[in-house]
Amino acid sequence: MIRKVIILIAVSLIGFGAKANENPVRAFIKGVVTDSISGAPIEYANVSIFSLPDSTLAGGSITDSTGQFVISSLRKGNYFIKISFVGYGSMMIENIKINSNNEFKDLGVIKISQSSLGIDGVEIVAEKNPIEYHIDKQVINAEALQNAATGTVIDILKNSPSVTVDNDDNVMLRGSTGFVLLIDGKPTVLDAKDAMRQIPASMVDQVEIITNPSAKYDAEGTAGIINIILKKQKDNGFSALVNARADNQGGWGADASFTINRNKWSINGMLNHNLMQRKPNSENEREIIYAADSISSLYWDAAREMENTNSSIRLGVDYKISDKDVISIGGEIGKNKWQMGMLSDYTETSPGGDLSFYTTDYLASVPGTFYNGTFSYTHEFDTSASKLEITGFGMIWDGDISHKSYQYNSNSEFEIQDMTQGSRFSEDAFLSEYRLNVDYSDILFKKFKLETGYQFTYRPYTAYFDAKTYNAGNWEMDSLYSTDQEFTQTKHAGYFMLSGNIKKFDVQLGLRAEDFYSEFILDSDNYEDITQDYLYWFPSIHISKRMKNMSQWMLSYSRRINYPQDWMLGPTPMYSDAFLYQEGNANLLPELIDSYELSHIRFIAKKHMLSMTGFFRQVNDEIARTMYVNDQGILTVGWDNLAINRSYGFELGSNLNISKM
Repeated sequence: MIRKVIILIAVSLIGFGAKANENPVRAFIKGVVTDSISGAPIEYANVSIFSLPDSTLAGGSITDSTGQFVISSLRKGNYFIKISFVGYGSMMIENIKINSNNEFKDLGVIKISQSSLGIDGVEIVAEKNPIEYHIDKQVINAEALQNAATGTVIDILKNSPSVTVDNDDNVMLRGSTGFVLLIDGKPTVLDAKDAMRQIPASMVDQVEIITNPSAKYDAEGTAGIINIILKKQKDNGFSALVNARADNQGGWGADASFTINRNKWSINGMLNHNLMQRKPNSENEREIIYAADSISSLYWDAAREMENTNSSIRLGVDYKISDKDVISIGGEIGKNKWQMGMLSDYTETSPGGDLSFYTTDYLASVPGTFYNGTFSYTHEFDTSASKLEITGFGMIWDGDISHKSYQYNSNSEFEIQDMTQGSRFSEDAFLSEYRLNVDYSDILFKKFKLETGYQFTYRPYTAYFDAKTYNAGNWEMDSLYSTDQEFTQTKHAGYFMLSGNIKKFDVQLGLRAEDFYSEFILDSDNYEDITQDYLYWFPSIHISKRMKNMSQWMLSYSRRINYPQDWMLGPTPMYSDAFLYQEGNANLLPELIDSYELSHIRFIAKKHMLSMTGFFRQVNDEIARTMYVNDQGILTVGWDNLAINRSYGFELGSNLNISKM
């Protein structure tokens, strides 16, 4: 019943907007605002229209993600338009005449310049800013960065605001790896780090960093969203690019890409292969204090070898059916493999002081094949700023997950002797995800933009978990931990957003509802099935105020969620060796995240920019790793909900033009 209500709300909102277009409307004006140098669309530019001769405000709009605006419900008369955006000079369009109450005027592409300064008849125009600040996100323009010609997306992010990258290329958004990675607005089947390693920097147009996502976006993800927007050639012609790279640890990569534009058709593709290798070492020590004040200790030295390889082929086709209708189809196929070998030497001290020596050989391997496909259809209505977009997405990962651990007695020099314990765990896994999005936008009351839509998500995951243990020279099936597993997540979501200008404040308000259901079925008499069913509401607020001293204040709030995954819920333990294993917790609750931000951006002498951002994030029912030592002295790693985790932060950034070039 709840799901039907959510669907009904979203569909009725879409139907309301579409139905409104059937009635006669007054005249309207449309256009597209772009950067004068790069041609990139300018989002959230303020467009105001004034009537003559008294220069009274007759209406207005803000541009969408494609730079498009529409001003509707205009009467016959003479007008002029003013376009403004922070960091750009204002643009005036005069002598606009509306001759009839149902007239349609298309102003076409309107180019505005960044911080231009006229001196003695010569116009000096600043280069495109590496970072742009929008009301709900930060946008990195890849071409304005020095490292955009070589490397991968990870290299672009290394000097990006709110993002940190460690030596192993692990990307964190404000200290958290719990962000959602999107490529052209769509999720990826790969781990975020693997996906970003696949995409060469030369193929990237922009990277959107969304730390406080609006209600339009899927609510999943603790820290926010990183959206990678790939380049799309606009002019007719053919272009191709080949890249190669290598590092001093044996890693290398190569890729080739092309784009073909012919009138209504656009075809793009990419072929790539990447290999990453790392050999880190670590030392650890653990002490156990007993009731009688006796102490046992365990010291181990671990040497690891990690390797990650991935290869893929991507192809996309866009076809412009008409000026109002565009259809896009794309797909990708590839292989990836992650593996890690770890050799550990253990020294165990008993409460009586006796020493024992062990060596453990551990190998983990995750090879798989992945597929994904996308389809989208966009229609722009003739009579207003209405736009309808239908998007379908599907992805599949089919692979094997294996963990093997062998423990040997050894001497004080850690020379291997007889094998004492061992375990082998393998999982034949099939993971997929399917999404359907229906989004509709329109202009209400002359200058407010309405956005509404519905999203359906279905994630089935099936696996067979096979476990064997070593016993007196023989490998035996462990029936307790060998089981079929089915993990299914289904989600229905609807959202409603309004944005516009209210008394010189740019405001964006949104509300999202998500009905989430998951079922975890274990084909074993040893465990019970696990089900979860939630309905949550996710508000978002973004407010921006442009000041006369070339500065801007921005305030925002959003709510997010992080649902527990199957490996956090499943009770079947995963052994690393005789001293360590992990197990799930069937009673885990989702994390709910409340995030607040306050930013101030100051443009200095129209050439330099300084940004300051303070943020506060509270994670309710945070999912955290737990550790305890059981009666057999084995360190058990699991997950549980902690009470509350609060984090504060302050970011300072600048974009300084230190050269005249």
